[in-house]
Amino acid sequence: MRAPLLPALTVLVLAVALGLADALHLVAGAAAAPAGPPVEVFGASFAEYDAGAGMWVLRGSPVVVAWGAARLEAAEVRYDERRAVAEASGGVVLRQEMLVLRAARAAAWLRRHLVRAEEGVEVTAHLGADEARLTAAWAETDLARRQVAAGGDPVLTFRQMRLAGVRLEFDAAAEVVNAAGDADLTLREGRLQAGRIEARLVEERATAEQDVRLSAGDLVAQAPLAALDGRAGVVTLSGGVVVRRGSDTLTAEMVTVDLRARRMTATGRPRLTLGGPGQ
Repeated sequence: MRAPLLPALTVLVLAVALGLADALHLVAGAAAAPAGPPVEVFGASFAEYDAGAGMWVLRGSPVVVAWGAARLEAAEVRYDERRAVAEASGGVVLRQEMLVLRAARAAAWLRRHLVRAEEGVEVTAHLGADEARLTAAWAETDLARRQVAAGGDPVLTFRQMRLAGVRLEFDAAAEVVNAAGDADLTLREGRLQAGRIEARLVEERATAEQDVRLSAGDLVAQAPLAALDGRAGVVTLSGGVVVRRGSDTLTAEMVTVDLRARRMTATGRPRLTLGGPGQ
């Protein structure tokens, strides 16, 4: 049997005319596909293959790399067949079921189902009838687990919530996001800041720990721990709470604040210090 011609070439340049050879299938004899479903490339108007390096360079409007349930789109894709790594640049879009990622450039480790994106990253996820939107300078996505870790001023918005931090970890399957480092949760009725905040998005609940600070109008409360019920508009602070409102100070083991009714309840040795008249 005659040996395949393609691996014997040092460099192969394919000028794939539009309307011809609509897809390239990267399989044995042309490229080593990762374990699992084959890698397919669509929409390439130009492809270059270096057999010595095991590298494909593909350009199109856009090039689409598909493997399993994931699709990576970009103006240019460099595919290392030996490592099963695709580097994409120019209007990058990654789609997988409920997740859509957009960025200027990205690298995808196809065997590990991991993608790292950089520059103007935006991730959207459909959670029921609503959409969560995450923006950041960079993001790493585990496609198998539907988890995204993001940094570089990351911000996630969902309904009336806005959550920011030094680092965000978004679990789209569990509908949970964790913010670490200067975590900041902004609501319509107030603002919750802490070292760490975990928000359960669809349930509209959150927990905060480490130097928690609640701001709502002229009320400022500090505590080690806090729990938010967003649907009820209620925050419960615990572990030794200090609340200040103007010149008045309240201390207690636990304070529950109704953000909408602008009312609070203190339990556990509450002590109130009132400012003098006119203060």
